[in-house]
Amino acid sequence: MLEVDEGFYEGATAAGGAATVYTPLTSNDPTGLVKHTALTFTHTNLIVGHEYHYRVKAANLMGYGAYSSAFTFTPRKRPGTPPLAPRNVPASTTRATIFIEYDAVLETGGAAITQYTVYLDDGTDTDNFVAHSSGTTLTFDTAGLTTGGGAPLVLTAGLTYRLKYTATNVAGEGPLSPEVSILLAEKPGLPGNLRRIDI
Repeated sequence: MLEVDEGFYEGATAAGGAATVYTPLTSNDPTGLVKHTALTFTHTNLIVGHEYHYRVKAANLMGYGAYSSAFTFTPRKRPGTPPLAPRNVPASTTRATIFIEYDAVLETGGAAITQYTVYLDDGTDTDNFVAHSSGTTLTFDTAGLTTGGGAPLVLTAGLTYRLKYTATNVAGEGPLSPEVSILLAEKPGLPGNLRRIDI
């Protein structure tokens, strides 16, 4: 007999405290007259992020034995899609380095976000994206990045780079955000001295 404590209500102990409340899953008959002999059971309609506790006991012709230790399970799923594309930070972006910021993914899948991953293309519009871990911060910059061979990553002024990102939790990596396109350029520099042209 497999039993579950779904944690939606609490019983009372003799001392007036809370106690777990287990209900049968493999049989609605707590006396065990309806036998369940399979070694697996599918528990459906679970709530993501909610904690469930299970225990099981076995019976033979002498009756039921002791309960197993409790097993705890919390359903998780991958994070949802980020709400918006990353945003350029013009005050920090230069002709050699891109700085972006992005939003936290609120649809966490029932588990904490453990990593954000930024995907950066090669600036040639060929969908050749490379993944770069950004930890759990909500900002990213290309300063200090290296290529696959370990050489510093060099961006080319005048190219338009595309960036998008994902969130990851214990269940895996979620879908990609919309992307942002950033032209690697700066404002013009200070003009030279004005001079009169004689015609």
